[in-house]
Amino acid sequence: MPRQYKRFPISLEIVLEFSSGKREARISDLSMGGCFVDTIVNVSEGEILSFKLRMPTGQWVELSGKVTYYLPTFGFGIHFTNRTEEKNKLLAQIILAHGGEPWTPDE
Repeated sequence: MPRQYKRFPISLEIVLEFSSGKREARISDLSMGGCFVDTIVNVSEGEILSFKLRMPTGQWVELSGKVTYYLPTFGFGIHFTNRTEEKNKLLAQIILAHGGEPWTPDE
């Protein structure tokens, strides 16, 4: 099944938030619909988690998503959930600031 949104390579530090606490990790690609998290943390497909990432302005953005796949010792893919118009704008800013293409809401 093709992806709904184009992914862009990126390197951003994030803070994952689990029921057991917080852990730092890194995003290696990002789209309007999700991202890949590089980490050795164990997760389960279908797990819902939240994380914070820092905008180029220094502002923190909190996102949540569902783990769509897990590659042990490499990381996992997240499909964003509960996106708002404001968070869509912030995601688009991050993608543009890192060399990605503009996004329009009808995509």
